[in-house]
Amino acid sequence: MNAIEAGELLATCASFDRRTTGPLDAIAWQKVLRDESYADCERAVIEHYRNSEDWLMPARIRRLVHAARAERLRRERQQVPAADPDDVQAYLAALRQADQGIARGDVPGTLAGIARRVLAARPEVTE
Repeated sequence: MNAIEAGELLATCASFDRRTTGPLDAIAWQKVLRDESYADCERAVIEHYRNSEDWLMPARIRRLVHAARAERLRRERQQVPAADPDDVQAYLAALRQADQGIARGDVPGTLAGIARRVLAARPEVTE
């Protein structure tokens, strides 16, 4: 996540809890959330405010994002990697890459990935 996205995320939070934000807040949040995707963080913010009246901080967003990724990994079935199973390093690397893709929610072969591609191609369809 970059500082502009962090500012947008803070604006989303402000729409719920009326906090005041500025450029330095966005930079601070970006430093904490820089390795997270904006989409995952936005879903976490919405999930938080759907279930809580508490003030939201970046650490809570990280916990919600990591929980969502763990749930995706639990829910989705991993495809058999195209790598040669006799090449152990390449096979393990392919498995790790597939796990990371599932956790991010962007592996096209999973049900969630297929649904995301359909929704992206047909914006009139809602999630």
